[in-house]
Amino acid sequence: KAWIDDIKLTGDSKLKDDSDNLEQYKVSLIEGEHKIKVKVPCFRMYRSGFRASDKGNATISKMKISENGKKKFNRKMQDILNAYVKAAKAGKSFSEVAVLFEKDSSCKKENKEFYNDLKKQLGSGDGYITKEVKLDNYEGKYVISGVTGVVRGTLSYDYKVTYQKEDVTVGDMNGTVDGSSQMSAEFVYKDGNYQLRTVNPGSIWYRESQ
Repeated sequence: KAWIDDIKLTGDSKLKDDSDNLEQYKVSLIEGEHKIKVKVPCFRMYRSGFRASDKGNATISKMKISENGKKKFNRKMQDILNAYVKAAKAGKSFSEVAVLFEKDSSCKKENKEFYNDLKKQLGSGDGYITKEVKLDNYEGKYVISGVTGVVRGTLSYDYKVTYQKEDVTVGDMNGTVDGSSQMSAEFVYKDGNYQLRTVNPGSIWYRESQ
């Protein structure tokens, strides 16, 4: 929702979208200074001023996430990451997590590659068996792109992997590895909700270098 000089913009002044997830409006204004407010779900109300001129334009960017919005995105990111780790550890195919994404995502190929990398990291083999993966100490950061409307998020996290390693001299050995990583994702606002477009879950590596 947007207001110029406290007058709400309506669908009558909205232009057909020609950019990914960017709403555009065309309005007639008296040349000079005006005020604008923009409200986007999960972000703080944006208030600013701008100067109208003949055939001029303004793009609203640098909106800041609200505290409630950060909590919502943190939950989304954590749920996505845990679903990724669970499926990857079990050796499931990408289709197991594909349901998390927006319908007909244009980024399916790269999403699949990132998932398969994680599955390779957590998969048992080469004398290693992944026993348990614990995640904690999450910290998320989010920003909305003023050009595309896409919300970009990062989620830093710590991990602890418990594993079993086959050793020809002493038999099987159990061990644990602690580490830190970062997940990144992009969301688009569709049908009244933020839908997932891309995910890079980060690296969870516990095996010794070969």
